[in-house]
Amino acid sequence: MNIHATFTIVVAAIAVFSLAGCSGGPVQSDATRDDGLDIVADAHSDDGADGAGDIDARLEGDDFAETADDLPDDSSDDGFDDDPLDSGEVPGDAADDDAVDAVTPPLWEDIAPTGPNTVRATIGVSTHMHQGPGDNAERNFEFEKYVELGGATIREDFHWDGIEPADDQWNMDHVKGQMDMAISRGIEVIPMFGYENDWAQTDGASSIDMAEYGEYVGHVAGQYCQNINIFEIWNEENIPRFWSGKPDAEAYGRMLKAAHQAITGACPEARVAFGGIASYDAETDLADRYGFLKRVAAAHPDICEYFEVVAFHPYTFMQYDPPERDVIIDDTLAFQGQSWQTAILKGILDEIGCPDKSVIISEQGWPSYDLTEQQVGLFLPRSILLAIRDGVEKYLWYTFWDGYPTTEGVRPHESYFGLFGWTGGDGTVRRAKPAWAALKALADNLGEMRFARDVSTALELPNDVYALAFMDDRGRLTVAAWDGRDFPDTSWGVDGPGGEDTSHELLLPLPELYDGLAVYDIEGNLLTEGIDYQVTYGETTTVTILLTPSVVYIKAFVLV
Repeated sequence: MNIHATFTIVVAAIAVFSLAGCSGGPVQSDATRDDGLDIVADAHSDDGADGAGDIDARLEGDDFAETADDLPDDSSDDGFDDDPLDSGEVPGDAADDDAVDAVTPPLWEDIAPTGPNTVRATIGVSTHMHQGPGDNAERNFEFEKYVELGGATIREDFHWDGIEPADDQWNMDHVKGQMDMAISRGIEVIPMFGYENDWAQTDGASSIDMAEYGEYVGHVAGQYCQNINIFEIWNEENIPRFWSGKPDAEAYGRMLKAAHQAITGACPEARVAFGGIASYDAETDLADRYGFLKRVAAAHPDICEYFEVVAFHPYTFMQYDPPERDVIIDDTLAFQGQSWQTAILKGILDEIGCPDKSVIISEQGWPSYDLTEQQVGLFLPRSILLAIRDGVEKYLWYTFWDGYPTTEGVRPHESYFGLFGWTGGDGTVRRAKPAWAALKALADNLGEMRFARDVSTALELPNDVYALAFMDDRGRLTVAAWDGRDFPDTSWGVDGPGGEDTSHELLLPLPELYDGLAVYDIEGNLLTEGIDYQVTYGETTTVTILLTPSVVYIKAFVLV
């Protein structure tokens, strides 16, 4: 598209996982951006469904030659029609900054939306609705919020022992309530099929009668063939918390095959997802990040025929490092940040002969435990934006509700991961956390847009400072930008996570053809020209804004 036409490691074993943070120092935080990723190592994970998880892993080297800037591009509401600005600005004198003018052509020439999904179609929540009270008050509230996002994808537990409590005795009431509510509101559902069922096994998950498991998932698929596109097979099957006994690649491969045959037999167009893989691997106790995929493929060389999607859970180190951060311990890369983990996963898919598989993040999040709620709110949009840039099809935040403050387990029981919490001792008053405001603002500003280009390198931004361009099909542009160098301290979290007051002055040249400008903060508030940012008019109109860990959305109303 022509712009003039249309706008165109090895580390000692970490024995116990704790939410008390620990970390090393930042990687290349102040240097000019280095496109090379020289990946060294592994180890960690959040549990996902039941708790903060545990770590028992040794970190070991594993080189990977893939750069963040080479990662596939992907996906994003514009809110343009409601924006209160109408420019009428007349360009003045030519800009004085030759360096800014020099980068203008590579930024905007032939730019177009390239991602497969809009941002709105990408985002969602990994939730636990079945654990809520019977009056559905919390379910109703939750669905209201998904509607406010303009639609969202949810991942929900479809527990086997609830759906089939005895052989061939079906109880769809276990999931019918939330499914009916989702369908009536146009909310996409990804069911997670687990876990064990006493009558169908003898000793642990590996002893499950896979034919019976296939019958269970096939029965559900037959009920919702028209309403569900992706069916996820188990959760974190590579750690013993969810696969009782030692994780078993051969047994999981048999499960995946049985599930795929049953689901596609009932719904030929359905897609089956390799269950969400934990970010550390407890089977080998090595830094073999997502190596469970390789072991399944070794046991079942034809496994690529039995899934279309891979789900993974790229929780950051000890669950308080930002998504951009790669943990360094004793000068060794000990734990990769989100983008490197995505690159590793895609590299393994290539290695085992499955390069065409879609990748989804079926869980990602941070608990407001050692972190403040404000810090979590800063991380959420940055994590989502990086995932979209890296070619992730779906991103599901973990989770919607904080734990119930008085009765453990009444509501979803991850106590601090929620978008919403509670006030008052009896937990009767709902409270939006900063993460919710950040998610809503991201949906409002990018919802109908798709990812177009990472312009961070062209703008010569430091490492971990980002400017990502999104566009809609009409050529309207929004740049999401932030400084992601707010790394925790290096004391291994004795006093909790720290951070750096980081900032970078962004000089963003706008496209030649534009009509109006609006800048919004991380919570969706309209910022003020001349106070929050400066505009220089000339041959190239340039926006100057101080980037911080808080995402800003710079919206140019392009003339088409």
